[in-house]
Amino acid sequence: MKIVIEPTLKTDTEKEAFSFAIDKEEIANIANKLGLAGANKAIDSFAEKYTIAFKQKLAEFLNK
Repeated sequence: MKIVIEPTLKTDTEKEAFSFAIDKEEIANIANKLGLAGANKAIDSFAEKYTIAFKQKLAEFLNK
């Protein structure tokens, strides 16, 4: 199962949606193999990648 984050950027005339997903089973497997600390690192990595990608999308949207 994937957990999906779907932010939407809107103005009065434009709307752009995109999504980012994290695989729940993958995180569970990491937790089983590496423990909670490993799962937390995987989630932190996803959050960092999501934040970078969101900033890029926001910059592109604002520069239209």
